Amino acid sequence: MQTKIQITYKYLWSLLLLVGVAYQAQAQANQKLSLKASLQKALENSREVQAQKLGRKSTDYQVKEVISQGLPQISAFGSFDNNMILPTQFLPGELAGQPGALVPVQFGTRYNTTAGVELQQLLFSQSFVAGVKAAKKARALSDLQIRQSEEEVLYNVASLYYGIQVLIKQKQILLDNMSQINTLIKTTELQYKNGVAKKVDITRLKVNKVNLSTDLDQVDATYAQQINMLKYYTGTPENETIEVEENTSTSILSDYTPSFDKRTEIQLLYKQQELNQEDIKQVKAGYLPTLTGFLRYSQMNQTNELAFSGSKANWNETAVLGLRLNIPLFDGFSKSNRLQQKKIAMAQTNLRIKDTKAMMATQYQNSLVKLQKQQDILQKQKTNVDLAKEVYDSIENQYKQGITNLTDLLNTENSLKTAQNGYLKALVELKVAELEFVKANGKIRDIL
Repeated sequence: MQTKIQITYKYLWSLLLLVGVAYQAQAQANQKLSLKASLQKALENSREVQAQKLGRKSTDYQVKEVISQGLPQISAFGSFDNNMILPTQFLPGELAGQPGALVPVQFGTRYNTTAGVELQQLLFSQSFVAGVKAAKKARALSDLQIRQSEEEVLYNVASLYYGIQVLIKQKQILLDNMSQINTLIKTTELQYKNGVAKKVDITRLKVNKVNLSTDLDQVDATYAQQINMLKYYTGTPENETIEVEENTSTSILSDYTPSFDKRTEIQLLYKQQELNQEDIKQVKAGYLPTLTGFLRYSQMNQTNELAFSGSKANWNETAVLGLRLNIPLFDGFSKSNRLQQKKIAMAQTNLRIKDTKAMMATQYQNSLVKLQKQQDILQKQKTNVDLAKEVYDSIENQYKQGITNLTDLLNTENSLKTAQNGYLKALVELKVAELEFVKANGKIRDIL
C-alpha cells in the first residue's frame, strides 16, 4: 500500500513538473519583444549579414594568399629524356689524325634522368609590400560592408516594428468604435420599440457595424502578415507566438547634431580611396627591380642503357646557391596604361566622395524638415481627434435624448473616423521620419 502511495506521489510530482515546464515555455513564447530585442535578434539571424561575414573570412584568406608570396617557395622537379638520336658535333680533324677535315662526333648518353628540389625566397619587392597593404585595406572594406548590411537590417526591422505598433493602436481604436456602435444599436432598438426611432436607423447602424468589422479583419490580416515578417527577420520559428510593445510614444531621437563621418556610406568611400592609393603604389612599384634568392639541389642519371640503380646507373649530384635579379626595362607600356586606369578610378572615388557629402547634407536637411513638420502634424491631428471625439460625444448624447437624428450622428461619426485615420497616418509618418532622421544623422546604430 505504501509503495502504491509513493508511486502516485511520484506520478503527480512528474505531472506538475511537466505542467510547470509547459506553462513556462508558453509564457516565454508569448513574451513581448522590445524594439532593442527585435533588432538584436534580427542582427544575429540575418542571412545577408551572415553572408557578408563569410565574405569577410574569404577576404582574410585573400590577405594570407598575398602574404604567402613573400614566404619561402619550395618546389620539386624532374625530367626523363630518351635521346633516340644523339646530337652530332664536328671537331677539327687534327684531333683525330685527319688534318684539315671536320670529324663528326656524337656526344651524350641516350637516357638522361634528372630529379631535384628548389627553394626560393623573395628578398626584395616593393610591389609585394604594396600588395600586402592593399589586401589589408580590402579587409577593412569588407568590415564596413558588414556594418552597412547590419544598418539596413536595423532600419528595416525598426520600420516594421513601428508599423506593427501602429496597427495595434488602430485595432484598439476600431474596437472602441465597435463598442460604441453596439451601444448605439441597443439604444436605437429601444427607441424603435418606443416609437421614437425608425427601422431604417437600426439598419444603417448595422451597416456601419459590418464596415467596422471588415476594417478589423483587414487590420488583423495585415497584423498577421507583419508579425510573420518580424519572425522572418528575427529568426523566430513559425509555430512560436511573438508580440511587440504597444507604447508608441517612445522616441529614438538623441540629438540634432549631424555626424556625417559616422555614416558607413562615406566611410566605405574613404576606405575605397585608401585602396585606390595602394593600387597606384603597387603599379608604380612594378617599375622597380625584384631580388630573389634560391637554393637548388638535383641529381642526374646518364646512361646508354635504361637503368636507375645498380652498377649501370650513373647518378651525379648538383647543388646551386644563388641570387636572381629581375630588372623591368620595357613592357610595351602595360604598367603605364594600368597606372592611368588606377588614377581614373581614384578620380572617380574622389568625385563620389564629394557627391555623397553633398547628398548627405541634403538628406539631413530634408529629414530634419520632415521630422519637425511631422511632429507638428501629429500634434494637430491629436487635437483634431480630441475635438472630433468631443463633438461626437455631444451629438451621441443628444441622439440618445431624441434631440437630434441619426444622420447627424453618423456624419459626426464619419468625421471622427477621418480624424482618427489622419492621426494614425501622421503617427506612422512621424516614426518613419524619426528613422530617416537618425539614419541621415549617421546614428542608426544608436537605436540598439
